[in-house]
Amino acid sequence: MTDIQVPLDLPNVKVLAVERRTDGGWTISVESTLAGARCETCGRETTAFQSYDDWVEVQHLPLFEQAVFIRYRPKRYVCQFCEDHPTTRQQPDWHQASSPYTRAYQAQLRQADVALSSEENVWQFQEKLKALHEVSITLTRASSLDDLCRGAIELGRAELGFDRLGLWLINDDLETMNGAYGTSTDGQVQDERYLHTRIEDDPMAAETLRNKSRISVWEDAPLYTDWKVVGQGWNIMAVLWDGDRGVGWLAADNLIHKQPLLPYQPELLQLYSATLGHLLARKKTEEQFRQSEERFARIFNVTPIPIAISDVDVGHYIAVNDSWVELFGHSREEALGRTGIDLGIWTNEEERARLRAKLKQQDWLLDEEITVNAKDGTTLSVLWSAVLINLDQGTFTLSMTYDITDRKQVEQQRLELALANERLQFLTEFLGNISHDLKTPLAIINTSLYLLDHLNEPDRQKDLLRKIKDQTQLLEKFIQDILTISHLDHTHVLSTHPVNLNDLIRRAEAELRQSAEQKNLRITLNLDKQMPPVLGDEDELYRAVINLMENALNYTPEGGSVAIDTFTTERHAVTKVTDTGIGIRDSELPHIFERFYRTNQAKGLVKTGSGLGLAIVKRVIDLHDGTIQVQSIPNRGTVFEVRLPVEQ
Repeated sequence: MTDIQVPLDLPNVKVLAVERRTDGGWTISVESTLAGARCETCGRETTAFQSYDDWVEVQHLPLFEQAVFIRYRPKRYVCQFCEDHPTTRQQPDWHQASSPYTRAYQAQLRQADVALSSEENVWQFQEKLKALHEVSITLTRASSLDDLCRGAIELGRAELGFDRLGLWLINDDLETMNGAYGTSTDGQVQDERYLHTRIEDDPMAAETLRNKSRISVWEDAPLYTDWKVVGQGWNIMAVLWDGDRGVGWLAADNLIHKQPLLPYQPELLQLYSATLGHLLARKKTEEQFRQSEERFARIFNVTPIPIAISDVDVGHYIAVNDSWVELFGHSREEALGRTGIDLGIWTNEEERARLRAKLKQQDWLLDEEITVNAKDGTTLSVLWSAVLINLDQGTFTLSMTYDITDRKQVEQQRLELALANERLQFLTEFLGNISHDLKTPLAIINTSLYLLDHLNEPDRQKDLLRKIKDQTQLLEKFIQDILTISHLDHTHVLSTHPVNLNDLIRRAEAELRQSAEQKNLRITLNLDKQMPPVLGDEDELYRAVINLMENALNYTPEGGSVAIDTFTTERHAVTKVTDTGIGIRDSELPHIFERFYRTNQAKGLVKTGSGLGLAIVKRVIDLHDGTIQVQSIPNRGTVFEVRLPVEQ
């Protein structure tokens, strides 16, 4: 074919032949006569030239998505000087020299290319689409995610005609990606799962994802293998999308055969990537589901809790674990396909129907206590829990059975053990809380005894004896509080008779009067003379009254006052103890009746104390079916109000 005309502005070029190559490109043979009066090597003006005839083939960059080769035969002219001195002669840049010719024939080549290759490209693209369909079917049969990734590279090269392919997967954090499989420089599929990088560190991938591009094309770009540049050529990248989320990308280049980029190849890669994106997302979901099923199966089979899975409609068992078989005595073969009624497990069909209806209504049941039968006729008390689960085949009931037969049989023993543990915990807690308070008086007593043994001063000895007496009384109170709370814990029925609360209050005031005077505190009694007696244990009620009054005196600074009021409501005798003491913070009020609890402010004002006083009061009031309430304002005072039922 030689019908491409020579441009008029290039009279020194003659087209010898234009040939269509099998790869879709062109080869143009031309003859060039370089006219001029200068040597092409040294530029000297001379008429003495030596002529060389040869063929030079130059490859140009792709034009119109095809490679154009211009093959021309120049008559090379070199002056006599350059001919005589060959070491100074330089090879002309024939590639550069041919550029004008390529540009000159551009328009005519386009027309010829359209005429000769349009139908061929369409036919090739249609064939590749057929191959893509077959490749997609083959990849759907991949047994694992790894097989899918490797197969995508192998089939993409073998069936779709891509020179090199590489596949990367984006991690769930959407910031990093891992290699999957790629193609080596010698055309072999290679495992690239060892590659790991941040997306932002790969400019091409980052740009494509950032722009939400489906396909990106670079016609003259560096080509990489293991982060190293191994050549130059075209590179196309297609993102693998799962909806709006990128799950990876697929890249192709022409490193190995260096063929030009065909018009349909970007679209073909985009279609291939869309298929792969869907397959990868589905395969990931399948593998996650399979792993979840495997984990569930392992847990289901090894858990010590008896578990069964049954259909929702009738209740046929479709799976039971080893613990279920061991509990009920039915083999797995006996149970599967039958119901709990068929096996005689449920003893009350109405109860079973009620629980199944309740389960359908709220999707779950927790610790329903029921009675069931084992295969050998043993009656079992169990806690039955169930939840509705969705599997591929539909909705099912997963039930868990916890045998409490032995627990109920030894319930009394456990109760006794719990009481013993409570007593032990009480003693442990008590010793932990007051160990410091016990050590202090004992240390004072020991020191005083030592000094008594080494001093001969009567006044000093007398003072030491007083200290010993005080600390002994403190220890006695600690011990007495322990015995009291222990006694009250084990008392459930009191020996009661009518008790006059006003008399108890007067007795307590007389006993505490000296302590109040030493602190310059004023005690005021406002007692209802008409208050009826209450039915109770006089000793325990007196203990509660004196503890409340002593508590008020202890935590009221010098110069303050304590008032005790009594009055009667329709059903109760009411006693109020009001002080002008340090008060109690709102955050501490819920804890003041706890054993050994003392507020930080109380510890600062009164160094000694068991922390059992108010706990004893609360226990006594509870045993008398009464109530005790407290109101307090920090730094202003506290009011305790006790209500006891009056004798009817």
